[in-house]
Amino acid sequence: MTVPSGKLLAALATLVAAAAVGYFVWSGLKTTPLAAPADIVTTPSGWVKLDGGNFTVYAPQGAALRPAKDGGDITGLTLCIHYRSSPTAALAVTKTTHPDYKEANITIGGHPAVYRTAILEAPEQQAWFPDCGQTYYIGLEVPGALPGGASLVMDVSAASEEELAHVVTMFKTVQFAK
Repeated sequence: MTVPSGKLLAALATLVAAAAVGYFVWSGLKTTPLAAPADIVTTPSGWVKLDGGNFTVYAPQGAALRPAKDGGDITGLTLCIHYRSSPTAALAVTKTTHPDYKEANITIGGHPAVYRTAILEAPEQQAWFPDCGQTYYIGLEVPGALPGGASLVMDVSAASEEELAHVVTMFKTVQFAK
């Protein structure tokens, strides 16, 4: 049986087109999205990028990063912010120091993280945040996110619950060195 060449070409073209569509649909199902919509953070206008070497973070205008060995401070704000980066870094607030702290899970720069909030007593404010400690505490811990498996920890003292909301936005802007 002989198939006219026009029908053979049409059948071949249909087969090639179906294969191409199938390939692109299949390969599209395997791709990983760059960021889930919940992970996309819009940095507030006027915030500045601070480079901590192994990580970056955006903070309100006037903020500056003052590095020290295995950590440092973010200065120039009404907030007091200390950060540490080491394999053994941990949050200042624990069940021992504050049995009633509150905790939430969050994703930071694609890494699972936790932040804790608590109320600080005056002696803690002065001991943990000399000359700038405030009533409200919020801390971020991102285990193993830094090169070499080190964790990033930020302990923050704030004057109001409103400031705590700004700090969470700041936490969400953290990106890690590859």
